[in-house]
Amino acid sequence: MVLLIFLRGRLQTSHFLVKTKNEKKLYKKLLAWKKSINFQKNDQTFAFHFTTLEANEPENSEEIFREIFGIKPFALCLNGKQSSTGAYHYKMDWFRRRSGPVYVIVNMKVLTENF
Repeated sequence: MVLLIFLRGRLQTSHFLVKTKNEKKLYKKLLAWKKSINFQKNDQTFAFHFTTLEANEPENSEEIFREIFGIKPFALCLNGKQSSTGAYHYKMDWFRRRSGPVYVIVNMKVLTENF
């Protein structure tokens, strides 16, 4: 099991659960996701892609991601019938796991000092 936990501060994190094999739909949804994230050009951004060989996503989803975001994600592709990826969603009164391929973006705000 891979579990990423990021603490608040200069880090901004966001995840996107892939729910389509259609390339055009994925392109539009990734583009909308990018618009919802507050990037600055001098920030350091890392991307991760967690998937399985039997995932329900286009084969070229990483290329689509790279075209939109301009970065290639670090990829973890699991093999085997018992392998799964997904995202956990927490609210005040409930907890849910949604299965599927996931993209995660970690954005570190770069603080500039004026001397």
